[in-house]
Amino acid sequence: MHRTPHWLAVVVLVLGTGLAAAWSTPATAAQSPGATWHLQNYSETSCFEPSDPTGLYGVYVRGRWSAPLHVGTSMLPSGGRYTTTQSPIPRGHSEGIYSLAWVNVEIPSNTPLGTYTAALWAWDGTTGQRVPITLSVESDCGY
Repeated sequence: MHRTPHWLAVVVLVLGTGLAAAWSTPATAAQSPGATWHLQNYSETSCFEPSDPTGLYGVYVRGRWSAPLHVGTSMLPSGGRYTTTQSPIPRGHSEGIYSLAWVNVEIPSNTPLGTYTAALWAWDGTTGQRVPITLSVESDCGY
């Protein structure tokens, strides 16, 4: 029987814990030179129905960035996926009032009813930021 050395298991555990912590909170590392941007948290919620399991989320950024911003989502319900429109966002600046890109989320039509919290993220190649988004899965959204 092959056994993993104890020291290797410790290294894997430490690295895994560090990576999990890095992705569980917004990045706080120094941003790329000339960039002072912030992904805005507008507490966006979309309603998903079994007959139409898609939702749209706007990407609002305040500040200035010197590299393109790539956007997406993470922590979606099992089987969820996303596509983007107008991403990457070209280098530039914004007051954070208007959406600069859109993330379209699609979840399986058999996703259990309930409320799910996922993350909307932006990445400039050096620094990443994320904000929570809400997915409300209901039998009828009322529209």
